[in-house]
Amino acid sequence: MVLLSLSVAGRRQSRASTVSAAELEELLSAEREGTAGSSQHSLQQVGDNSDAGSAHGSGDGHSGEPEESEEVQYSDLPRDVYGTAIFALVKDLPDVLDGKVDLEQYTRLAYCLVVLVINQGVQILILTWIQGLLTDPSVRAMQLLYMGFHGTVFDKDGNFLPEEWLNFEQRVDLCQSGLSSFSFIFVILFLWTLTMLRELRSTNELFSNFQKLPTTFEDSDMVIEAGEPGAQVLELSALTSTMRVVLYSVVIVPKIIVSLTLLYSGLQWLTATSNFADLILNAVALEFVIAVDDLFLEAFAPQCLVDDLETMKFSHKVSDDGEDETELAKLEARRALIGYVRSFLLVGASLVAVYVYLVQLQSVLPGYAVDISGKCKAFVAHELDPICDELV
Repeated sequence: MVLLSLSVAGRRQSRASTVSAAELEELLSAEREGTAGSSQHSLQQVGDNSDAGSAHGSGDGHSGEPEESEEVQYSDLPRDVYGTAIFALVKDLPDVLDGKVDLEQYTRLAYCLVVLVINQGVQILILTWIQGLLTDPSVRAMQLLYMGFHGTVFDKDGNFLPEEWLNFEQRVDLCQSGLSSFSFIFVILFLWTLTMLRELRSTNELFSNFQKLPTTFEDSDMVIEAGEPGAQVLELSALTSTMRVVLYSVVIVPKIIVSLTLLYSGLQWLTATSNFADLILNAVALEFVIAVDDLFLEAFAPQCLVDDLETMKFSHKVSDDGEDETELAKLEARRALIGYVRSFLLVGASLVAVYVYLVQLQSVLPGYAVDISGKCKAFVAHELDPICDELV
């Protein structure tokens, strides 16, 4: 019986990592009393307990420490001409250079790059025309009007002449200009600044998505096909150094240049607008330049390209570094607080920037003393109000 128990123990040695001498002596005693079945059950229980302890204590070699897990976060590509250019550059250009491309890929790459060049050319032309055909003439007209105002209504010592003001023929034009109402022009310029700030933040988000992608040396590692057939996702998970430079050059840099140029030209044109109604219309018209990116995609792109664009996502791996839920919750709360503080600072900085521009930086009327609004306020109230306020 003793030999039988030892044989059973030998066969189960793979499951029992360690059995103490005391436990073995207890089992041998049970065998001598004729309880072989009970001893075998005890040995099985000892082995199971030893396995459980070993699994709990050592696990996969981390000694009970929390494991580091990774989570994949997806972000969409911009749904415009720049998004299609990103898709074609990372998906098709490497295959073209390696000679593995088919006709569809070659055509898609050529189409996306040609449309991108046309889009950027149109935006550059519009910005040039806005400055040369709209902004500069408006600035000149406003300067001539202001010079006539000061040359007629003020004497050589700078004293205001009320009688000359009443006889000033261009009072209506002057009092309808944007600069005649500081608060009105301030709000319009602030809204235009917010519009361009939205574009700059969108570009910054795209730049951040590029920055988060690791660098790879293989073109084949940039785009990975994932998901099931019919629900396939193209994960943009890495970039080569060369592709990173290409994307910054043809996407990020042009978007920043267009946004900053349009911001300045828009501020200058709106400041020089000589009519309140035109001020609103001009602000709306300026957004047309921003919409060119979307317009080219929606007007010309084939549906298959739009569908392909929707399947590609930025893929970012986020590690929790083994932190527990409490620490993760504190980290998220800290990030949220930083985000709100940043937003408050952004609002304040925008208001200050618009005010400084109007008072110090605008080149429409350099050194403008804000002396139009006070003269025009009474004139507008008495002579430009409706004749009939109520229906009789």
